[in-house]
Amino acid sequence: MILIGDILVSDELINQQFVCDLSKCKGACCVEGDFGAPLDKAEQAAMPEYFKKVEHMLSKDSLKVIEAEGYTRPYEEAKMIGTPLLAD
Repeated sequence: MILIGDILVSDELINQQFVCDLSKCKGACCVEGDFGAPLDKAEQAAMPEYFKKVEHMLSKDSLKVIEAEGYTRPYEEAKMIGTPLLAD
């Protein structure tokens, strides 16, 4: 266990790879929070192909953000590349 402030976090958090489960989260991390979904280099490269498959499911507001910012964006504070947030 890892103690962060007064919260105990399981060691499994460090060992598990992040995987988006849209059926559970409904894209919440792409709308709320400080950062979008983290993307590794392969995922970043595949974003244009993924986008074509899901574009018809995105809201007009989401499409506007992607048009303005692109499929990915850097999050300097988190030292990562991720999806853009709907409301930054």
